Amino acid sequence: INAEYMGYVVNITNVCGLLRQKSLENIIYNKFGQLGARIVRILLDKKLLEDRQVQELAMAPHKQVRQLLVQMYQAGYITSQEVPRTTERKPSDSIFLWGVDMEGLHDTLLDALYKTLRNLRARLVYERDSTTGSSQNSVDHLYAHTLAVDQVVMVFQNFIYQNVA
Repeated sequence: INAEYMGYVVNITNVCGLLRQKSLENIIYNKFGQLGARIVRILLDKKLLEDRQVQELAMAPHKQVRQLLVQMYQAGYITSQEVPRTTERKPSDSIFLWGVDMEGLHDTLLDALYKTLRNLRARLVYERDSTTGSSQNSVDHLYAHTLAVDQVVMVFQNFIYQNVA
């Protein structure tokens, strides 16, 4: 409450940040499941961790955590940093730390969202122009999904523009 104005003030930066965080968690949950979302939350909280530490904090089997870490790394959702134990820099003598680069993650998510949006719009045009007489219900369904993805794109574009300025 602002005593001078006698009204409420909404901190839009915090609201947008919370919206981005929830959207990010939802996308990762849908792609990698509950354990994947838990791992990303842990890495966001702790910054850099070894896979053994991630496994302990996630309270999940080591093999399953390791597979998810590799899958998320290959998809560009998390990063890996090599820390050599000796000056020889052999991978067998190194520790690998897992983390999340938020800007890189947002770029990866935005890229995936753009591809999804492109595919939805192409399918929408196909369904509308189809000679098979697709039902209006399927066109409406595709249109609703297109709008939903478009809104998530706006949330992540807002992040990009805030960080550039």
